Amino acid sequence: MFRLKNAEGEQSCLGQAINGGLSGVVIGGVFVVFRTSLKVSVPTQILYTDPKVFFPTFFRQLGLYTGLLGAVGVTYAAVNCGVKSFRAVDDEYNSPIAAASAGLIYGARRNSLKIALLTSVSFAGIALLVEFGQKIKSGLEIAKEKEAETERKVQLYKEKKALELAHASA
Repeated sequence: MFRLKNAEGEQSCLGQAINGGLSGVVIGGVFVVFRTSLKVSVPTQILYTDPKVFFPTFFRQLGLYTGLLGAVGVTYAAVNCGVKSFRAVDDEYNSPIAAASAGLIYGARRNSLKIALLTSVSFAGIALLVEFGQKIKSGLEIAKEKEAETERKVQLYKEKKALELAHASA
């Protein structure tokens, strides 16, 4: 049987891949509904009033984008987990490697090496920005905690000095 959680209670690679795929499918579905609501997918409005044209077009696009983004999500999650396991390190480079792989899947669906490479580099760049943004955010949180700790120490020092002055004058 497949295990969706490991011994530490964290999601296994299979669980992460399933979540990534389902997330991609949902995002693809939302994208198609949004795109269809804007009437961008078919150039003439008359086609949208004819159900014989609208529904086949809508469901063809729904299948295309949910499948594509589902595959991208599965690839990202599986490669990210695999890289973590292979390298035995969970650092900021795992996510860009996985994002580059997912970008290759997206580009391969378009049957274009140029698009595959561009999306791979773009996805990896976005993942790097997100990873370093999280590092900066956590660094700022640590700095705020240190600042608060310093303020507490200063306050305690002031209180101690005030007590010493009170005892010395008494």
